Amino acid sequence: MKQPNRCTKEWVVTKLGNISKIVESNAMYAIDCEMVLCEDGADAVVQVCVVDHNFEVRIDEFVKTNKAITDYRTHVTGISAKDLDGATCTLADIQKSLKKLLKHGAILIGHGLNYYLEALKFDHARVIDTSLIFESQSLDAPATRNSSEAILPQVQSSSCNDVREKCAQHKYLDGARNTMKLVLAKIERGFGDVIDLSCRDVLKVEMAKLLLHTVPVEVSMEELKKIFPKDFEVDIKLTSRTKGRKYFAYAVFKDPQAAHQAFERIEGNKGEGPQADKHASTPERPRFAKKVPKDSSGRPQKLILLQLSTGVTASFFVCNMFSYNIIDQSVQPNKRSLQMEESITEAKKQKVDMGEEAINKSESITEAKEQKVDMGKEAIGKLESTTEAKKQVDIGKEAINKSKRRKRSRKKQKEVDMCKEAVNKSESTTEAKKQVDMGKEAVNKSKSRKKQEVVMCKEAINKLKTRTGSNQRNYHQEEIERLKRQLCQKDDEIHSLQKIVSVLIGNQGFPPHVGQ
Repeated sequence: MKQPNRCTKEWVVTKLGNISKIVESNAMYAIDCEMVLCEDGADAVVQVCVVDHNFEVRIDEFVKTNKAITDYRTHVTGISAKDLDGATCTLADIQKSLKKLLKHGAILIGHGLNYYLEALKFDHARVIDTSLIFESQSLDAPATRNSSEAILPQVQSSSCNDVREKCAQHKYLDGARNTMKLVLAKIERGFGDVIDLSCRDVLKVEMAKLLLHTVPVEVSMEELKKIFPKDFEVDIKLTSRTKGRKYFAYAVFKDPQAAHQAFERIEGNKGEGPQADKHASTPERPRFAKKVPKDSSGRPQKLILLQLSTGVTASFFVCNMFSYNIIDQSVQPNKRSLQMEESITEAKKQKVDMGEEAINKSESITEAKEQKVDMGKEAIGKLESTTEAKKQVDIGKEAINKSKRRKRSRKKQKEVDMCKEAVNKSESTTEAKKQVDMGKEAVNKSKSRKKQEVVMCKEAINKLKTRTGSNQRNYHQEEIERLKRQLCQKDDEIHSLQKIVSVLIGNQGFPPHVGQ
């Protein structure tokens, strides 16, 4: 069988995460799905039910499919087109809900679980398939939720009894809840102990059935009854298992002997050689094939060719799940069970021995781990001391760097102060030079004025000399005196200016010849 590609975007794969959390997790959820047939021949999920270990409903949704549905299999699923009209939940929504529910290592339980997971495109590592943990002749048939109904009366625990009445109110949840009951019963009894499914009560229920498998959906239950002799009372019970456009059903009789006799009286071949059909093919009596092999478990079966009222000939198989020898031996002690118990006891002893050996190994491993822990602690102590020393070295280096930075800062500050002082001196020297230049300019102006005035006085004197008369001489004499006084006054001013210039030159440290 070709394995599905789980690397596509449509598939969801759960991650286990932390191993310690997974080991401690004991959460369990049971799932049951209803399928319909699409026009491309594939099955599609249209209803998903999930319950927890307390039988509380965690998911109960109709699923909207994007494919055209050709067969709702209403006689098996109980679902019609009307049920899906208001469905808004998609397959992606179911995958998201399951992923959230199964995180931290929860266990997913189902009967024929692989069939459900492929249809849901969902991959989960921690699973329990009840079709595998309950192995008996009656359960070697294709997986079906009806199997749990036959087993549960023998394995029913007190924890399951209180929900029987509740489950009856929601029949579409029975598959998930019965699957959870089976696992809880297995846990209660222990996986080392066999739940005896060959006891008389279970055999009476199971051996009174014949399995009709790969029946075309065109064959009705009334037409199925026609393959059995009319003197047998038979009731057709449908199972939830389907395969494309084929379904499975049980023909239930009043007791195992009636079921065995009805199988023997069905005219046809049981896989033991060719057999001719002595009767003509009519709607009331089928035509049988020639040689038919036994099923995969070696049980006798017959291939039925049934002509329907529509004129179409349908083919399917009828399987006798128990041989007549088993029916005769069902009232006797089961030697196989005793042998199985002995083998289980021996297996338990081996497991105990293996457990003791594992404990010893675990103790040695624990001791080695403790030594590693001590070595680790010692290494951590050394590392911490080394780290502390490194911290001290780093602190010292930081202090040295800070001191260097402070010294550089002080040196730079001194240089800045010296620059400022030099600038200030330069500014004061410049100002003094300006003042000296102004003084020189004033002296030069004063000298030039004095010369002009002297020239003017000389000219005036010469003019006066040329004048005659005593009055003129007196006037001229007074004018000369006045001019002399003015000259003396100017000389005093020039002398004062020269003193100021000398003082300024002396204060600024200029050489004496600068003021000359």
